Amino acid sequence: MPNFKPLSYVSAAALLSFSFSNAAHADAFPRGEGRTFLSTSIQTEVDGGSSSFASLFYEYGLTEDLTFGIDGGSNVASQQTTGIAFLRKTVSYGTHLFSYGLGVGVEDSDDGQHGAIRPIAAWGRGYSASWGNGWYGIEGRHSFFTNGDELTGIDTTFGINNPDSSLSIIQLQYSKRSNERSFIAFAPSYVFKLTPVFSVELGANYQFRTDTTALKVGLWTQF
Repeated sequence: MPNFKPLSYVSAAALLSFSFSNAAHADAFPRGEGRTFLSTSIQTEVDGGSSSFASLFYEYGLTEDLTFGIDGGSNVASQQTTGIAFLRKTVSYGTHLFSYGLGVGVEDSDDGQHGAIRPIAAWGRGYSASWGNGWYGIEGRHSFFTNGDELTGIDTTFGINNPDSSLSIIQLQYSKRSNERSFIAFAPSYVFKLTPVFSVELGANYQFRTDTTALKVGLWTQF
């Protein structure tokens, strides 16, 4: 693993070649030209609720610094879905990576289906410490819906590349929708390889305001 001094697109992709995407957000790092990443997951409340949410995240590197992706999810009970297709551009300044992008898509809600526009911006960098290499970053998103609603999301992520090639990820998530109270969640996860191509993600999500806990299992693949 490189030490990110100086950082290039190639070295960033190398450090995160077994990298996060969900954690699906908080991602300033480019996927890398010709590289594909796909994750699917299911998250189910186990304490204080009973809802489940399925998600899909896909990325493909169009160039070394331009990434195309799809971010989708569905409430299992209501079958309401959201799908956003996006483009993200990455630029580097020394050891820091910055990205900006735009997503467009649709969202189902109680009053029908609405179009969505989602600007995104993120910062990230790698680190080298006594316990090994890793990364940290922040991503912000602000969605505008055609029904007049807006949704802000900010994810802060700290990741560790473990010696056995697994990943430990800690994420703090903030979200706020128009005319609704904000949510803050603590979301740790652990990702381990099944094969050189497939990995399993095991995680949890604790919502502070509602005092609810959800467990998550996901499958990652990249090639």
